[in-house]
Amino acid sequence: MFKRWGIAQLLAVFWATSSMQYCAAPATAAEQPEGGKQTVIRGEIVEKHDLLSDANDPSSPQTPDIEWSHAFTISLSGKNQVSEVWNNTRLSVAGGRGFGRRRGPLATQAESNGSLGDTTRKVVWHILGPKKLQRILPGEHYLMIMDIEIGQDNTCRLDAKYLRQSGFVSIRMPRADTGEMSNFSLPRVEKASCTIE
Repeated sequence: MFKRWGIAQLLAVFWATSSMQYCAAPATAAEQPEGGKQTVIRGEIVEKHDLLSDANDPSSPQTPDIEWSHAFTISLSGKNQVSEVWNNTRLSVAGGRGFGRRRGPLATQAESNGSLGDTTRKVVWHILGPKKLQRILPGEHYLMIMDIEIGQDNTCRLDAKYLRQSGFVSIRMPRADTGEMSNFSLPRVEKASCTIE
């Protein structure tokens, strides 16, 4: 009976089983798609940021326009489960400078699993409506927020943004080439896209 459920039906079940505080409760067996059908969202965020030599002065970056591609695969199951795989690739550094101690492109990969509405994990997923999800990743002095919206014809719209904590000029992240904590400008999203499978 539920074998042909799509993303709209899955999100409707997630929406119906969530409270207004976004604490997801598990759906009953009658509300679950049979066979644990998954919906897969694939996408990419391309952003640029600057390595700063002074945490309080972003006007003269040590290394400007470091460009990264963050490709992701997000799987949603009928039991409020979210599985994420991220492939991050440094595309370029302005003028070819600043590749640091490692020359050439860098790549990292990350995976995580959780539940919609679970606020005990680093990444938090919220259900904003029957066809809209939000992912929030807190960093040191910033938030990375992704809003994913599903259209009537199963199209996918992704709005990705970085927000800096009030009172701070820079954010802190580990350098990809050395792992050393450093000061960076807030990432600027150049492109964000997604598709539904």
